[in-house]
Amino acid sequence: MKTTLRMDITVAKICDGFVYNQLEGKGLFGLCGKLTIQPEYQRNYIYADGAGKKEAAVIDSLLKGYPLGLIYFNKVGEDKFEVLDGQQRITSIGRFVTNKFAIMDGGNPKYFDSLPADPGRAAVTGMEADRGRFRVPTLRNIALTAPYMHDGRFQTLEEVIDHYSDHIQASASLSALLRNKDGTGLHLTAIEKKDLLSFLNLLTDSTFITDPRFSDPHTKQTN
Repeated sequence: MKTTLRMDITVAKICDGFVYNQLEGKGLFGLCGKLTIQPEYQRNYIYADGAGKKEAAVIDSLLKGYPLGLIYFNKVGEDKFEVLDGQQRITSIGRFVTNKFAIMDGGNPKYFDSLPADPGRAAVTGMEADRGRFRVPTLRNIALTAPYMHDGRFQTLEEVIDHYSDHIQASASLSALLRNKDGTGLHLTAIEKKDLLSFLNLLTDSTFITDPRFSDPHTKQTN
């Protein structure tokens, strides 16, 4: 039997087209239908014991950047495979990315769809504590630099202030500076929000933004 080490098959590729049989409790297909996860001749199992802790442990390892270890496929046809070893890991990952179960993050259940799409600084440091953290830009002229947030989701400073005040979700990587007694948000009063907005607007440097030395070089200047 010839054994070939494949390094090009990612977790995302394996989960592409994942099919799970809820009635039988097993993963059926992955890898765009090319991979049979649990062939009929193999016994049916997933991490059913431990109240889901083993399934959650697989996802936790992935999010921390740990390797899954070797997963063995058997080639049964042209571009067709069956899993010889690794059914439980693949099924757990597939179930998670299709929102069949949640993991706990800072005491809150988190489904796959609610995880940050961008890992932030964690992509550089590999530290789970840096997940969702991003470099903070200067506040100078902040009133003129919409949209806001790392993904541009907010168009106004009022939306940003409301987000940090009332819509923060507790997580392991949430800065202590953004936590109230209940662990979430700043819960600012209406007056505090107004004062904060006024302060941010004060950081607008009208001299800087009208200085021709920093203007668009492709725009003709008029005297």
